[in-house]
Amino acid sequence: MIKFIKYRIFLRLLGMSAFFMLAAGSSAAIAQNIPGSADAGRIEVLPEEILPPREVLPIIMPDIAAPEVPLPEGVEEITFVLKSVIIEGMNAFTPE
Repeated sequence: MIKFIKYRIFLRLLGMSAFFMLAAGSSAAIAQNIPGSADAGRIEVLPEEILPPREVLPIIMPDIAAPEVPLPEGVEEITFVLKSVIIEGMNAFTPE
């Protein structure tokens, strides 16, 4: 009978300690603040508003003409057939 009473007291103490641990843990979880998604209220600033616009300069090509070179004789009859192109260092595709 005494063992039964001690066992019952032990179970009550165990149950109460488990209850208080759960209660303490849940209040700590409630008190936590979850951060928002990367400053949701912040207005995005465009780079054009930060820096002044850059002046676009025109591209100037020099007026240099290549000298005229006469074509050698028989150029119209010369032909060749390109059978393959090998690119060294290519690893994205197979050579086929």
